[in-house]
Amino acid sequence: MKNSLLAARTNLSRTKKGHDLLEIKYAAFLRELKREENVAKEMQDKLTAIEAVAQRARLEAEVEMGELRVNEILETVQWDEWQIIPTDKPENSENIGSSEKPKKPPYDLHITCAALDEAFFAWAQLQSLQKKLAEVTAKIEKLTANANRTKKRISALKNILIPKHEQEIIYFSNKIEENERDEMVRRDVAMKA
Repeated sequence: MKNSLLAARTNLSRTKKGHDLLEIKYAAFLRELKREENVAKEMQDKLTAIEAVAQRARLEAEVEMGELRVNEILETVQWDEWQIIPTDKPENSENIGSSEKPKKPPYDLHITCAALDEAFFAWAQLQSLQKKLAEVTAKIEKLTANANRTKKRISALKNILIPKHEQEIIYFSNKIEENERDEMVRRDVAMKA
């Protein structure tokens, strides 16, 4: 009986330590989640600004060169080969690649205007940032799932396992006390007889 009581106390102690460690892990997930959400917000703001520049530059190019000519030139570009990462990256973000612009766009410069070049570089930069934002968003979703899973484990320990071990300790303590009382009664009866 005493061995069972000691085992229950040990289990309770370990479960409480596990609960405390999971609380720390959950707090770390929340901190990381907040940091990544800030990075995503910064990237989203940057995307909005770059998109505005690209739209303005494209409209200027369409005025100077004509809408059909601009569309014809931009349709020939293979965008996967012309991704540009902005030079001013967020402080907390991971290394997101080279920040250098290509020296020359993939079309003849003598048939275009400066506004089209600006639009081209802005669209290429925009596309690269969108891919990075998708990666950050996926990381946020993964962190959220891990945080929720950890929160469920914390709840299970707090609401199921810890009370179970506490009840076991109470049960074994009561059984030991009952056995000791029974033993005392037997001794008293034996001494009187």
